Amino acid sequence: QQLGYLVQAPDSDKLRIGMAVLGLGQYALASNDIGEMVLPEMMQVAKLSGAAVSLGIVDQDDILIVKRAQGDGHLLMNLSVGSRLPIATSSAGWSYLAALPTAAREEALQKLKYQVSGKWTALRAAVEAAAANLSTHGFVFNEGFYHPDVNAVGAPAFDKAGKPQYVVTCGGPNLKPKFLREEIGPRLARMNRKITVALAGRAL
Repeated sequence: QQLGYLVQAPDSDKLRIGMAVLGLGQYALASNDIGEMVLPEMMQVAKLSGAAVSLGIVDQDDILIVKRAQGDGHLLMNLSVGSRLPIATSSAGWSYLAALPTAAREEALQKLKYQVSGKWTALRAAVEAAAANLSTHGFVFNEGFYHPDVNAVGAPAFDKAGKPQYVVTCGGPNLKPKFLREEIGPRLARMNRKITVALAGRAL
């Protein structure tokens, strides 16, 4: 109820579906189209890495996974469509934060302090480094911040207004940083350029 998915019905003690659910429905329809478009590439990256590739959108203070492709290796995490990742600590969240203008990123980080107990200074430095990496290479890298054994890369896709709308990530336990930076990150960056073009309504 706090998120707006259920609201109090007038003159009743019963709950009814709120407008937030309708918003999620619209996102789900759009995300399904985008997800189907990039699924073959997600599957290729998942097979190459032996890990999983996720397409996500921002929902409250989390990234909501709306599409997922899993490799056939053992480097998988217990996540699926509908799972949520904290923006402050995940590569999915860093992809979003790194794509924001500096002032908006700082405002978002202040809001997300509660997700990083005792790691605030390290988070700010890591997200600024992620923003620099996004600017230079088109993707972000998260080495062990989400979990000590998990390395991941991610990249954002932008809507017509230039705002980050989707993120694509690949990560898992014990993935080698060099492999992620040289092989997987660039593939995610290319994938998200394709999504950005699609969101702008331009021909691919």
